[in-house]
Amino acid sequence: MIRDERAREEAGQWFAIMRRGATTLEERKAFDRWRADATNQRALDAMHELWGELAVLKTQAVPPVARPVPSRRAFMVAASVAAMVAVGTGAVLMPRLTMTEVRTGIGEQQTRALPDGSVMAVNVDSRLQYDFDDRRRIRMDSGEAVFYVRKDPNRPFVVSAGAYDVRAVGTAFNVRRRGDAMEVSVSEGIVAIIDRENGRELMRLRAGEMSVLPPEPGQGRAAVLPVPVESVAQWRMRVLEYDDVPVQALIAELNRFYDRPLRIDGTALANRRITVRLRVEDRDRTLQTVAELLDARVEPGAGFDSLVAAPASAS
Repeated sequence: MIRDERAREEAGQWFAIMRRGATTLEERKAFDRWRADATNQRALDAMHELWGELAVLKTQAVPPVARPVPSRRAFMVAASVAAMVAVGTGAVLMPRLTMTEVRTGIGEQQTRALPDGSVMAVNVDSRLQYDFDDRRRIRMDSGEAVFYVRKDPNRPFVVSAGAYDVRAVGTAFNVRRRGDAMEVSVSEGIVAIIDRENGRELMRLRAGEMSVLPPEPGQGRAAVLPVPVESVAQWRMRVLEYDDVPVQALIAELNRFYDRPLRIDGTALANRRITVRLRVEDRDRTLQTVAELLDARVEPGAGFDSLVAAPASAS
């Protein structure tokens, strides 16, 4: 039983990774090793069955085993267990939950199977709560997450963040809330952006579109911008990409990935703008890349490092 539960939880993680699109060679090899185990393959089959994707998966799967694929009902209950929700024997198809909280710390990312068969991947330094009974609702207090939503026309999937609801039926989308900044991007399907106060639909975003929303509806116009679908939620590969942003915004994000913070020496350097794409696995290499782009240096301190502008050369 414990092994089956672990397989279901890991199936949710691999499901989200493979739907991400781009995978590394190491991830692909690890995935093939993982699904070579019959228990793991059955858990993955059940996840795809919920999404109506089993026919596609079977073209790549290992040979079938004699034990049957778990039923839809069985996997619903199992997904709840994988999401760390206590479900008693004889639980109904959609057990009633009480606001389950998900938190991630500095440098920590989580992937979690939700009770309805959807999958949620949570970025570093985030806090969310979800409540799944006769509805599917997630409240994002802060942070970032990508949602792979199982289609259910009778129960829209709603992410509440700030003054907005992001409503979907069956799709994949990313929501980012850092302070007053709110950003939604879509890699599959369509989502509606709703003014939570009055329920008015403000816009719809389709796959390959994103929008940066003002803190409150009506405070400014939220433009719909194109975004490559493969770059949506690329943070899951620990990749950060910024185009013409203040250095202080980039450093604030980097500090969510590393225990040892980096501080900026001087407002002039903090307000400079930078365009960069970084893989943030190696802290020293990442900071060195940023310093070189800015003609700056990294100086160690007591419990933190400082990004210091290089002195102007004498004429």
